[in-house]
Amino acid sequence: MKFTRFTRAVTATAFAIVTSVSGLAVQAQAVEFDFNSGDLVLALWNNSTEYLKDLGPASTLFGTSTPISIDSGVLSQVNPSGGNPLKFSLYGVQFDTSNGNPQAVYGGVLSSSGLTSANTFPSFLFAQATQQLGGLAGSGNVTATLIPASDGNSFTTMMGTSSTLAGTFPVSTSTGLGGLLQIVSVNMTGSGPFFTILGQASLSADGLTLTLGPVAPVPIPAAVVLFGSGLIGLIGVARRSMGRQTA
Repeated sequence: MKFTRFTRAVTATAFAIVTSVSGLAVQAQAVEFDFNSGDLVLALWNNSTEYLKDLGPASTLFGTSTPISIDSGVLSQVNPSGGNPLKFSLYGVQFDTSNGNPQAVYGGVLSSSGLTSANTFPSFLFAQATQQLGGLAGSGNVTATLIPASDGNSFTTMMGTSSTLAGTFPVSTSTGLGGLLQIVSVNMTGSGPFFTILGQASLSADGLTLTLGPVAPVPIPAAVVLFGSGLIGLIGVARRSMGRQTA
């Protein structure tokens, strides 16, 4: 599948909204999400105003635990009192700048256990994300924006509200305050594993901190450790007993 090459200097049709909460005015602007580096984008949504933030290249974000602050004024606009429960999703794309061909897509999922090469269709996510981010592109250096949910380039307009990232994944790709997502990288070049887990992202219960980091190791229950130790001990006793019998 081939897509038109995007450049960072593309100027989109200007649009702006101005909202005010407790004296704070925030204006939506043209943004620059870097396709070349495969940036990961945070979307906060489920109300009339949505928030998009470029977090940087997905391949560099999960080596250590990294907290990312979300402005309380921004949060109050995307998560108003009496509104629908806030949701967050993470997604991104990467393409070959020489020909526009897709290389990888990124998505946050509640669980990767249901993903296989047979039921994951990343090309559609690539097409939707490139169309959305290309429509938002500008010549400035803005990496975050508030946008009306009704806008043609909003997250829900492009990805829908079914929490599957435009139907790409068969598992949920969003969660709410206090939730945790695994970040999956889907290889679109044909070789190697079809998808890998890059790390995880968690949103604090107050919505003010997004934390990125490696996937936490699964602890081994103490009972299993004790059982294993006991089994090893029994094997040792049995071997010594057999040794005495053959002596």
